[in-house]
Amino acid sequence: MKWHLTYLQNHNDSPVTYEIEQQINTAALFDNKIWADAMPVLKASDASETTSYERLTFDVTSDGYDKTSNTITVPADGTLKVSFFVDLDEDQALAADSHEPILDAFENGTFIEGFIRFIDTNDTHADLTMPYLGFYGQWDQLPIIDKTMYPDDTNPGLYEAGLFYDQTDDYLGYTEFSNGYSLNLSDMVIGHVTNASGKKVGSSGIYGNLSLLRNAEQIKYTILDENGKLVETIAHNKDGKRKIITTQALVAKHHL
Repeated sequence: MKWHLTYLQNHNDSPVTYEIEQQINTAALFDNKIWADAMPVLKASDASETTSYERLTFDVTSDGYDKTSNTITVPADGTLKVSFFVDLDEDQALAADSHEPILDAFENGTFIEGFIRFIDTNDTHADLTMPYLGFYGQWDQLPIIDKTMYPDDTNPGLYEAGLFYDQTDDYLGYTEFSNGYSLNLSDMVIGHVTNASGKKVGSSGIYGNLSLLRNAEQIKYTILDENGKLVETIAHNKDGKRKIITTQALVAKHHL
């Protein structure tokens, strides 16, 4: 990742010196689920004989940069070019929680983001803050749809997407009980659902409740037979938006 700040411009008749603060962050990963909290990207420290870790940082390049004091001085009535560079592969960037390489922890890639701050050492001028955002990995490998509740999806997604009966809004194939659901494959049929009291309730259709991880220009709902051949197209949605906290019901009901 290479990021250029084209220049800092000083309109004063005296030089201005800033201390540089920086951070390189990515998402938090717990129990194989990605959370919205920012966590620092780490690297193994060379300062200890035992394994220890420290924050990964950008290399700063500029004619006005002093590495010892970590400051940069912009000349009076002048401009100064500054470059920030980090090689996530070469520096062996590590995830904060597992200390494994970033692309091992985030197999589909992850966003790298943070802020670079310029803090006036004399506390005379306003501090400056520059945000940045990049993606580390293969962008087109990232799934669009979150995983579902069903057994074929190991490590179910964060939002427990799945199929629902249209009359009861219960999960297809799951029996409801007081504090959750248990999978009952014999109930994965249209026509009835077992509710919390053990009673079978009639239902004439299903709908899909998807959790989008990325925006989707078009979403098509189809029914395929056991050979993968198209039986029927039941819905076609446009401009699906991803949701950060809640699921969105992209309703595609089909009545039998």
